[in-house]
Amino acid sequence: MLKQQSHANRLPHWAAEIDRRSLIPLLGAGTAYLMLAGNARAQQIPIPTTAAEVPGPASGTAMTMAYAQSVARTAYMWGWPLVNMANRGIAFSKVSEPGLLGGVVPVAFNRNAMLTGYVSPDQHFIACPNQDVAYAAGFMTLDKEPIVFQVPDFGDRFWVYAHYDARTDELSEIGKQYGTKPGFYMMVGPNWKGETPAGVTAMVRSSTSLVFAVPRIFIDDSAEDQKAVQPAISQVVYYPLSEFDGKMKTKDWSKLPHFPAPKSDGKGETEWVNPETFFDELPAVMKSVPPATAGTRR
Repeated sequence: MLKQQSHANRLPHWAAEIDRRSLIPLLGAGTAYLMLAGNARAQQIPIPTTAAEVPGPASGTAMTMAYAQSVARTAYMWGWPLVNMANRGIAFSKVSEPGLLGGVVPVAFNRNAMLTGYVSPDQHFIACPNQDVAYAAGFMTLDKEPIVFQVPDFGDRFWVYAHYDARTDELSEIGKQYGTKPGFYMMVGPNWKGETPAGVTAMVRSSTSLVFAVPRIFIDDSAEDQKAVQPAISQVVYYPLSEFDGKMKTKDWSKLPHFPAPKSDGKGETEWVNPETFFDELPAVMKSVPPATAGTRR
């Protein structure tokens, strides 16, 4: 669902003329990137945990235009997934309730929306969708309260709930291949310190407050299986912890409202990253995504 396009050739045309002085923060970020890429045992200084701790270039360092352009390209490629996720989350947050974007793609915020069958081949939101599953999708923000999600009894059917943090890293192991049992589960943010409520089977923690949830439920192409899967699909529901009452909730996903789709030229996946505004957006996005260390990545 989060399959990325190749974006190495999408560097803005103005990158070749960018003022070297405006790249000082990025040069510092490049330094931190190189530090994090090394072997932890070979570190001579502590790994930075905040942007303020990232050292800039040494005073008097000569920086060639080629070096500045190289850092800009690295920053663009590294930060593209972060900006992509942030902009998708903003788009999802604008819907008033769970529904279908463009009438075809499930969209929801702090909840989920669910298809009752295969994704339409006419959609341009997902680069390489699976062709044998019913998708659910929703962006969650975990800074205010956790999100509860339900796992019904899928029997022998294959299923998986993929949960991606703001870096597009998978943060949980929830699915048939992991032996997950039916029940209630809870997703919490990096700073949550509460207790797991009675009735909740297990908790998963994200290292970022923004999470993209993308459950997938297998369906074969027979009319019988399309009908047989509906009771289980109706129980694939995400909602805030404040609404948890220990009772399995159901939702008729066949009655979702439709919302206008973002503009697209129809030639590929909808573009969620604008190269012309990328470097204006990246600093704000990085403030909401803490630096990743060995303890924050799976």
